[in-house]
Amino acid sequence: MVVGDAAFMNKPFSGEGVTSAFAACAIAADVAAEALRRDDLTRDVLWPYNARYFRDQGAKFAFLTALMPALVSLSPDEIDFLYSVPGVFSEEGTRALNLEYELRSDPSETLKALPALLKGAAAGKLRPASISRMARMAVAAGAIRKLYESYPEHPADFGAWIKKAIPLWKKADAERHAYFQRVLREYS
Repeated sequence: MVVGDAAFMNKPFSGEGVTSAFAACAIAADVAAEALRRDDLTRDVLWPYNARYFRDQGAKFAFLTALMPALVSLSPDEIDFLYSVPGVFSEEGTRALNLEYELRSDPSETLKALPALLKGAAAGKLRPASISRMARMAVAAGAIRKLYESYPEHPADFGAWIKKAIPLWKKADAERHAYFQRVLREYS
């Protein structure tokens, strides 16, 4: 069994490697203890380690990894504006992001924020390209998270799962690539 940065995705911006390793170790300890109790250390018996990790923390990391290009491409003024709109960004949500690896939002609060977001966009506080990018990446990130939450129970199903994951990650990677191309153009 492998744990830590060598084993799983981590958001690369705030040092969660140790925290994710501890979460993985807790799962690994449970799964390994059961395998040792059964005196069976085969891949099939150890596979629940993968499934439990990726269905929870791994799904959250995958979502954030896919969404991050849209978020980091926001200007400082756009970020300030989004923090000023109740139901979009909040200090509590940012704290949850760093402690629980989850970008939390209340759909009803987000809907209530729509008029303020539209006013802000009309006033130039939020660029149309930013809105479009966040919407596209949120859809892709949501699909990726849902796929990870249904990570296969058995290694025999992993190949079929990968075939579903590849097109979703290609879509997310295309946006990430476009973001870095924009950054390189700006600074070259």
